Amino acid sequence: MNSPLARAWLVLIFLTGIAMWTGGPSGEAHLGTLGIGAVVVASGFKAVSILRNFLELERASAGWRFAIYGYVAVLGGIIFAAYAVLTGST
Repeated sequence: MNSPLARAWLVLIFLTGIAMWTGGPSGEAHLGTLGIGAVVVASGFKAVSILRNFLELERASAGWRFAIYGYVAVLGGIIFAAYAVLTGST
């Protein structure tokens, strides 16, 4: 398991497991704000791992990395905020 791509796959599998454990495989459980936050954070780490390892963002300039990672963070924040507002959670 010395390949960076193999390690990235293991990380993706682990993060998917965390998201499934938190949200439940059927997706029917009410997670609450903390649960949704955990799923959004795990999904954000998955997105960054895919961008870095499979789309070679690590080779891009610092400006591109900052913009793309910022986009992932803002999108995760918007999803989390929308959930919190729509469900009335604080």
